[in-house]
Amino acid sequence: MKKRHIFSIIAAICITYSHAQNFNFSNKKEALKALEEAEATLGNPLSVDHNEEKFVELLKAISNSEALSDTDKMRPKLLLEEALKNHVGTKAHDIEYITPDDSTHYISESQVPLTLIYFNDPDCDACEMVKERLDTCSILKTMVKERKLQIIGIYTLNDEQSWRNTKFPNYIINGWNRNQEIEFKETYLLPTLPLFYLLDSDKIVLLKAEASLSKVLDYLQRETSK
Repeated sequence: MKKRHIFSIIAAICITYSHAQNFNFSNKKEALKALEEAEATLGNPLSVDHNEEKFVELLKAISNSEALSDTDKMRPKLLLEEALKNHVGTKAHDIEYITPDDSTHYISESQVPLTLIYFNDPDCDACEMVKERLDTCSILKTMVKERKLQIIGIYTLNDEQSWRNTKFPNYIINGWNRNQEIEFKETYLLPTLPLFYLLDSDKIVLLKAEASLSKVLDYLQRETSK
């Protein structure tokens, strides 16, 4: 990658962060540029700069900017509406799911301090790679064994046979949102897979739409060491 390109990316990210903090755009071009860069960084689970809270801050600022017309504000307002679903610090929308024995359960039934939702798809190569890491993750296994954490895999589409053929590490619950509420009502924002949502004992969202298992582990280690 050329140095000029690297510097332009860094500059764009810096501008995005600056706007999120200052809530000030001098003109339409500046505001729309900030929105474009924010979608690619702050609002993108696959970006190293992914940060849902800062993304929401910026979207609010752009949506209220006097530099934009009502038409210009339609997209940032739509993005903000989506970003506020299951936002960090709010109660997560409950999920009904079945397990391979056909019993029905709900995320809200989890009685442990932390619940990690693992949104996945059996046909997703990246999901399989993450699942392999989960299979050897001693930190998560220990937390589950000590009843500090419950991990629930959630499949949201309609290929029942594919879901039933999926093998999970035995300490992870294999769930299917059979009524497809997530898919049809878009109760969770899933721009890519796999994604993790971490909830506390009251089902308040601690981590949202996190694609990186490493970031999830870092968060858990920081919180449990306090």
